[in-house]
Amino acid sequence: MFTNCEGITIYEKATGADSYPAYAVHHIKNVYWEEKRGQQLSKQQNKSTPTQNYDVYIAIPADSITGYMPKYDDLVVKGLKSITQSPSEKNKYTIMSVVDCLYGSKAVQHIEVTAV
Repeated sequence: MFTNCEGITIYEKATGADSYPAYAVHHIKNVYWEEKRGQQLSKQQNKSTPTQNYDVYIAIPADSITGYMPKYDDLVVKGLKSITQSPSEKNKYTIMSVVDCLYGSKAVQHIEVTAV
């Protein structure tokens, strides 16, 4: 399967002892990363206001899966970030869907992740 990114860092969201979000860090190497940008017009009170939309499509080949399956509401960042960095980075995305495509030929088995 084609890959174009050295890896991603996923911050698994959990609830800490004080009810604030806590994050566990997971690294997944050799993935396909595709950023999409769009614009949406919202019409309010006879005015059209454009807003930018950003989302990411990530394909994780079966060979790159480390035992951790990304899930809804986790945070993802392009690149292999150090564990000490917080998930408050500018270019972080929130995972919205995960599709398991681990069937068929071994050459095309993967997991699809969509994040905004």
